[in-house]
Amino acid sequence: MHTEKQVSRRKFLGLAAAGGAAAALAACATPTPQIIERVVKETVMVAGTPQVVEKVVKETVVVEKVATQVVEKQVEKVVTATPAPKGIVTVQWYEQYPLQSQAPFQTMADNMNKMFAGKFSVKLNHVPQFAGKVLTMVAAGDGPDIWHSNPGYDEPSLGYMQNLTPFIQRDGIDPNKLWYEATWKPRLFYGNFYHVPVDIGGLTLGINKNLFDAAGVKYPTNAWTTDEFVDIALALKPKGKEQKWWPTNLSTAHGYTWKGGGTISNLGFDIISADGHQVKGYLDRPESIAAVQWFIDLQEKHDVTMLGAEEQAFGEAVLLSGRLAIGVIETPEMGAARDAPFKWEMIWSPKYKDNPQHSFVYSSGWFSWSGARNKEEIWEVMKYISGPEGSAIAHKAGAFASACPAVMEESAKTDPNWAWWNEYFKLPKQREWSRTTRYYFKCINPNYGAIGTLYFEEKQRPLERLM
Repeated sequence: MHTEKQVSRRKFLGLAAAGGAAAALAACATPTPQIIERVVKETVMVAGTPQVVEKVVKETVVVEKVATQVVEKQVEKVVTATPAPKGIVTVQWYEQYPLQSQAPFQTMADNMNKMFAGKFSVKLNHVPQFAGKVLTMVAAGDGPDIWHSNPGYDEPSLGYMQNLTPFIQRDGIDPNKLWYEATWKPRLFYGNFYHVPVDIGGLTLGINKNLFDAAGVKYPTNAWTTDEFVDIALALKPKGKEQKWWPTNLSTAHGYTWKGGGTISNLGFDIISADGHQVKGYLDRPESIAAVQWFIDLQEKHDVTMLGAEEQAFGEAVLLSGRLAIGVIETPEMGAARDAPFKWEMIWSPKYKDNPQHSFVYSSGWFSWSGARNKEEIWEVMKYISGPEGSAIAHKAGAFASACPAVMEESAKTDPNWAWWNEYFKLPKQREWSRTTRYYFKCINPNYGAIGTLYFEEKQRPLERLM
């Protein structure tokens, strides 16, 4: 440990003068020990950050008068228990976005270090796949201050997440005004906040206008139906022997409960109760069976969809390959979509009868450990990175879409794509079945996820029995 000592000469000379008065009475008498104080500055580590603190040191010295000089002789040194001033708290902030997206997060951290200078500091930690390490840290009694994750909605029942409702209420935050409803309301646990939104993402359908034009097919509108979707896909089907492009990529081979930007919910499909506790009676509902059958028919009956192996060859953003007339497109693909070498536009998922049209919207959250000591400082950071000022930095840099409508509406003034998404986010939201309960991937997904495989590859029938 590096130590920097600084002697207070004013205190020493004052005490020496008091001792020197007695020495003047008898210059040859035995010198009298005197106790003096000194201020010692030391550099110590506080929460991983070097800080300079002061300590009061008392020393016993002997003062002698020799001619006209004052000489000090140190006899012993005793460090008192005087407490050092409280060091600056450092809030440890963990995120797991790709390396190419780190600049805006560092900008946010730098901004906060300026805003809260002298009160606390913020340390940004980029740790990919950090969510899997959270419980290990909690078990060790050193949980993270803030981390980024997308756990099951019932995860707070484990007790390691901080309840943020008291902070939100104390600061008069109206979530309906600050964030899109889809980013916070579904994740409430017994009415309480255990997160603040990180972002908002959307998944919808896009059309390749060049392929529509080549086939002489009229572009659909947001009001199109599931029956019209099938008719359009059949009209788009290439007539030649060589398959150079496909009408769509909606099929059971690609996770039919997700693909289609809300199509499956428009059809009336559901798999689990709203509280995440009941499964029986949902997957085998007539509405759910009919919805899955609609996706199966696209492949088996109409032969208009790209198969799994074919889609994998084009990566995730298949629509941007130019080989797909109607396909899934997401908010993270907006940057690449602007540079697409063909005309395209986004469209809502087709509606079914009188069912409401759903959007597929997802969001992750910032969480804090319930055992964290510096809760006030942590909350200030969470407010900033989830609010309009902080999230706008990442939004403008393209790291993610802000969960704050105010930021999105500002972008919508100059970018028609964000204007489109801003309206899409206001549609009824398709539920994220995989996030309703933390038991989903262990108890539910292995069963319903195998339906497409059993139906197509193992030729098991009927569909009602499988579901």
